[in-house]
Amino acid sequence: MKSRSTVVSRLIFPAAARGDVIDMLLSLPGDLRPTHHRIGERERRQPIGDPVAFRDWKLTRGSFFLLAPRATYDLDIDPPDLPAVCAGYKMPASLAKEYLAHMASAGPLFGYCCANEEEEHRHWLVMKLPDGGLRAYYGWNIDKYVPGLYWQTLVSDGLLEKHDIPLSILDEIALERTDLGRGLHLFRFHEKPEDWRANTAIDKAFDAAPGFFDLQKVRSQLTPTDDHRDLLRQLEPWD
Repeated sequence: MKSRSTVVSRLIFPAAARGDVIDMLLSLPGDLRPTHHRIGERERRQPIGDPVAFRDWKLTRGSFFLLAPRATYDLDIDPPDLPAVCAGYKMPASLAKEYLAHMASAGPLFGYCCANEEEEHRHWLVMKLPDGGLRAYYGWNIDKYVPGLYWQTLVSDGLLEKHDIPLSILDEIALERTDLGRGLHLFRFHEKPEDWRANTAIDKAFDAAPGFFDLQKVRSQLTPTDDHRDLLRQLEPWD
């Protein structure tokens, strides 16, 4: 059964793939293909025009938004020696697999599509403090861990091997695996994006393989504090 919901996405690419990432975004099919761009959220949207000229120009610009009829992309390619990150928003769940499979041609190391609530549960740390508190995204540093498992998860053999996670652990709990070539695998771990709360198998996989980032474990290891700087110091290993 297809979900009528929308999903969020995040893809992480090698720094050298920045140009390929833009090319693949601009060649997405149908309503996923961007038609306009802007630098900031309040900037007026501008038509993209010639894709090649646009790609060459944006490679010097760092970060920007791409706007499609049925999705918004936030692309961060600055500084050029760090991984390129492409976040996606308001994408129909029915197009998520097509999107991830298409973007695989740019050689991502990791990525996902999932319900906004699932992403918040797995990555957004929200804590109240006397000075107002903390709200921050943790768990995307692929040098330290595999960021997690979600409704649809794209992962490379190289990243799994780097963090000593056997592919068999993912196969055991997945509803579906699609091999995309070049050592890339696309998994689906629950039927619909909104089913994530009922999927306890993912938490068991986190327990079986310490190479996964697990926000719930991070929370359990924090020492209670009212000091913002002390909290940030405790969170440094997961930056």
